[in-house]
Amino acid sequence: MRLPTLCKAKHGFSCDAYGLQIHLWSESNVDWCATIFDGAHEMYFRFEKNNLTLAKLHILAVARKRAMVGQKDREFPAEHTLLESWESMTFVDEG
Repeated sequence: MRLPTLCKAKHGFSCDAYGLQIHLWSESNVDWCATIFDGAHEMYFRFEKNNLTLAKLHILAVARKRAMVGQKDREFPAEHTLLESWESMTFVDEG
């Protein structure tokens, strides 16, 4: 008999910015994880920040830098202008 895999629901945030899809979630009080999807590739990040606002700014800066590499002729808004663009989401961690 095969037992079902236990999954844990996690609360996180999603944002479409710089032509990228960004997901952000907390693993602990200071550990944050994020993914950036550009339509072809998904990049995973893990970093430490003291609060949600700093975590959002951090991953937005990473996404902006990535977008600027691919589109040098285009201007992108600063990270702080997108702080209110995040939407709440719940997803299942299958790990």
